[in-house]
Amino acid sequence: RFLSGGPDTLGAFVTATQSVLTLLAGRSALTKPGQESIKRALTRLNIPKYLWEEVSCGIAFSILFISVTFRLSLPEIAIFYKNIGDRYIFDENSPPQFAAAISSYKRALFLNPDYVEPHYKLGLVYEELQENKKALSEYKIAVQDDFEVAYNNLGRMYILDKKYYQASSLLLRGLDLNENDEVRYYLLKNLGWARLKQNRYAEAKRYLQDAITLDKEKAPAYCLLAQVLEEEGDNNTAIIINNWVSCLGYSSSYNIDQDKWIDQARQRLETGLTKQLPNKQ
Repeated sequence: RFLSGGPDTLGAFVTATQSVLTLLAGRSALTKPGQESIKRALTRLNIPKYLWEEVSCGIAFSILFISVTFRLSLPEIAIFYKNIGDRYIFDENSPPQFAAAISSYKRALFLNPDYVEPHYKLGLVYEELQENKKALSEYKIAVQDDFEVAYNNLGRMYILDKKYYQASSLLLRGLDLNENDEVRYYLLKNLGWARLKQNRYAEAKRYLQDAITLDKEKAPAYCLLAQVLEEEGDNNTAIIINNWVSCLGYSSSYNIDQDKWIDQARQRLETGLTKQLPNKQ
């Protein structure tokens, strides 16, 4: 399983070392075949018989020490593979290599099943590949271990799946756990989105305004706030237009959510808000 994504130098070394240590542990000085093998080796090396017991104990201890040391190093090797996966995805100087990243993250998890971050990163990759079921599964694992950032991603996926109450619960929990302003921005934005879909406009407006306070140069909160103001029947056309303008000005067509809102913002601004459009994402 460890080499299922194709062998590399470190991967081959880890696999070989595990195999050798397993073999040695199975034939250690504590087993009869192991004792016989050691006796033959000691005879060839002309070791006096009165030292055999001490040497055998030393060999057994050495094997145990090496095995324990190696196993304790596996979490560090797992971090190494996670970092390799990150480079495949987040290197600005080269296009994403999704298959290689998935392989690296899975190797990290094989080496350390308790390592949560690779689950979150796999969720990001699968979501980018639009393999939403796999992404959802990975995010759920990350959330179960309270990996804070994953609450936002899982909450957003629930919104897209029209599970607004589950989304709101997760996002509120994420807000309690997170102090990072960038993460809190997206949690607040998604909470505003969920409340908009639940027709709870006052709450939606509050969350979205809080998000804008954290970052005035991100588009999503403006896009959603414009929709909230329209849905609740706000008569201040200037404020609505300003939010649509900011939505359009800061949005990126490379983001799937924002690309939809760009089209909606253009339609609303072109009509001067005279035509009420359906509120659909």
